[in-house]
Amino acid sequence: MDMLVEVPPASTFFLDALSDGLNTGIGFVWGLVTDTVSNIGGNKMMITSDSFTTHPLSSSLSAKIAMMMATKLSVEGNASAAVFAESSAVFTTYVPSGDEVTYSPQAPAPIPIVAASNVGGGKVVAISIAYAFTGTLMGIVPGNTDLFRAVVDW
Repeated sequence: MDMLVEVPPASTFFLDALSDGLNTGIGFVWGLVTDTVSNIGGNKMMITSDSFTTHPLSSSLSAKIAMMMATKLSVEGNASAAVFAESSAVFTTYVPSGDEVTYSPQAPAPIPIVAASNVGGGKVVAISIAYAFTGTLMGIVPGNTDLFRAVVDW
């Protein structure tokens, strides 16, 4: 599961409904994760991270991964974060106000960008943004290929 951050908050409705229906404990928070320190080529919207947890999904990862236009995942219940954005990252939510959208930076906190959940006899992985698995990012950042393999293997 993933979301496209440039689509209005309605996109999170469908992913959250799917996630809730499966009882995954994973939610999608509409907004944008940026990082002025850990990024590719100074582009704060192309974040990088090697903040891996001990979850089996991320236990084999060692090289940085990258995500372009990532969003924050919420994790509760039987779900676990597998990868966090670096501590220098900032999550900004979008707040509609009339015909405009205002941006509201959130307090720094661990920002999950990859999460996993065991559901019944199956497994669910949520990736903050599917662009992580595009040929461009996988070619630039070998850690993304490793992440893809880890998701398939888990």
